Amino acid sequence: MPYQNINVNTVTLKDGRTVDIKHGTFVWVKGNVEFSRIVTKYTAQEIEDNNKKRQEWRAKNHKKPAPNEDPNKPYTTMTIQNVQIVPSRKDGQLTNEECLVMDKFYTSEANPGVVHAAFKNITQNTPDVYLKQADGQMSSTPTKIPGELAAGVPVLLGLRVYCTPRLPGISLSRVYCIGDVQYRQNKTETQAAEALAAIGLKVGSDNVPQSYVETNASYEAEPDEAVFDDTGVVAAATIPQSQPQYQQIQQPAPQAAPAPAPQAAPAPQYQQQQVTPPISQAQQLLKNYPPVQGNPAAGQGYGTGVYNQ
Repeated sequence: MPYQNINVNTVTLKDGRTVDIKHGTFVWVKGNVEFSRIVTKYTAQEIEDNNKKRQEWRAKNHKKPAPNEDPNKPYTTMTIQNVQIVPSRKDGQLTNEECLVMDKFYTSEANPGVVHAAFKNITQNTPDVYLKQADGQMSSTPTKIPGELAAGVPVLLGLRVYCTPRLPGISLSRVYCIGDVQYRQNKTETQAAEALAAIGLKVGSDNVPQSYVETNASYEAEPDEAVFDDTGVVAAATIPQSQPQYQQIQQPAPQAAPAPAPQAAPAPQYQQQQVTPPISQAQQLLKNYPPVQGNPAAGQGYGTGVYNQ
């Protein structure tokens, strides 16, 4: 059998381009937590339960069965939304490894305008988590957090791209909490907070992040949003173009002219102004890349520009 260099994998992306992927490369993406399970790994029983739930959901919605996850491979995972690649090159051009990660972005039928990404860690370790210090700087050493991150927490993920004898994989290695940190509440605490609010009270934070955490929470994402293969990545769907959005802005009220008697200030005026919605950095970068001539996939989805081979 001829020698195979597993320091490099050659892979074909969905737009038809073939790229070489280097082992051990880090790729950085940012977004907001949609679902977090990074403190404890899924157990074999939880994986089997999730497989059953996923297949039942797909059958109910007239979808083809999806591959089941291996219960003998416990893992941690995180799904983020509004995901963006943070390019390593100063000119913003994506590396082959960054193209591989972007190839795993996907959208859901329920909300096609939001871009998601899901990554997992199948190693013996859990991802390292880094929090902000009191001075606002990011800690240089990982921190053991008391529970799973709540939805909406802004994060920067460090993804380690690795090579295998078959295909490249992506492993969730580091999680930097780049904004305020909150932890996922269990159902009892959520119900208690709602009941307290109904009688005019609220749960205080005691100057620390909320820590009413359900560490054994079951899989909460939409059942077909994150079906991983053995290398820890999930298939992607075409990302649609964002649509312009509009908002009303209030203009400062003009000053009333001096007069002997007090006069009421004029009513505030409003005008409608078109604003650019936040879209994924991947889509912004695409505008800078000319399409490859003769590429049948050009113009379909994203990542159809000229990239470093």
